[in-house]
Amino acid sequence: MTIAPLNVYFSGGNNWDYYDQAQQQMGVPYHDEGHERVIHLPDWYGNGYIRSVALRRGVSLNISDLHLHAPMTVAWQAEPIVPFMELHFHMAGSSHATLHPNNDSFALQSGQIGCCYADGASLQGRMEYPAQRHLLMVELTIELAALQAIAPAFDSLLPVPTPRSRQVGFHMRHSSMTPAMHTAVMQLLQCPFTGLARQLYLEGKALELTALYAAAQQAAAQQRPGLALRPDDVERIHAARDLLLQQMEAPPTLATLARQVGLNDCKLKAGFKQVFGTTVFGYLHTHRMEQAHRLLLEGQQSVLEVALSVGYACPSRFTAAFRRQFGVLPSAVARAPRSVSVCARPRARQRAGRRPDTDA
Repeated sequence: MTIAPLNVYFSGGNNWDYYDQAQQQMGVPYHDEGHERVIHLPDWYGNGYIRSVALRRGVSLNISDLHLHAPMTVAWQAEPIVPFMELHFHMAGSSHATLHPNNDSFALQSGQIGCCYADGASLQGRMEYPAQRHLLMVELTIELAALQAIAPAFDSLLPVPTPRSRQVGFHMRHSSMTPAMHTAVMQLLQCPFTGLARQLYLEGKALELTALYAAAQQAAAQQRPGLALRPDDVERIHAARDLLLQQMEAPPTLATLARQVGLNDCKLKAGFKQVFGTTVFGYLHTHRMEQAHRLLLEGQQSVLEVALSVGYACPSRFTAAFRRQFGVLPSAVARAPRSVSVCARPRARQRAGRRPDTDA
């Protein structure tokens, strides 16, 4: 059965109010969990959830972990709002945004960050998400007043306005996620705490991500101009990253990987560092450690089994690498008490959501 694209419309200036509108349009309820609000996709459309977390005043997180059976378009119109900065960390999947009335568009894919600044004007536009893809995004929103309190010299964090962006009061800058950012986001998603400890942990990770983004921007400003990469080169470099992670247990050599994506090894080596901020095998190492951390938290495998699954034949080498990465032994993570995390899969609901406005 072919499923028609889902079109959702939001209006207003309060992100939490959007849940009421989503509940009405998608026919599934949202749930309040203390400082958090979560809504699950209706079963007829896919699976996954969207979760908002209110941290300190003017600071919030929005987490989307979705698998879509058909494309989804979210049109929105925001009334005049307080100025804010938002960091979009795209962990998996892609999205495309269009702003009206000048139809400026922005696209983000896995491994990228979008930093946007809205100066308080009314905004309208749409977000588009493809079907049959895993979409995992973490969005950190900080109102300008909160940003000034956290970092008085915040101007360097914001995108540089252009004549076109000034017309709509929305400014955007793209960059690549560093391994340190990737690790911090994964730790945020795997938060092992509940209650007040969870609230403090998530706020700490939010501030850490802001600091890592600031450090990356400072480093980029000090670097010499890099390679002139064409869009096709960037796509091939992203393809190389995907192939590398698919072959994590027995990774190819740099020359083999370059041949697989149609680049010479020098261009892949330099271009990969320019796009991802680290070397090819530095990126692989970080991913192995993050995967191992996740598997140990799940508690389904022994430390030895986890080591083998991420490509370490020698347990002692795995233990040493893990301790360098996280500051603890893998056995300590494996023994840690389990609790509900931000990324926990939703429990089965008593009644599956029905698609609204359809014939029985």
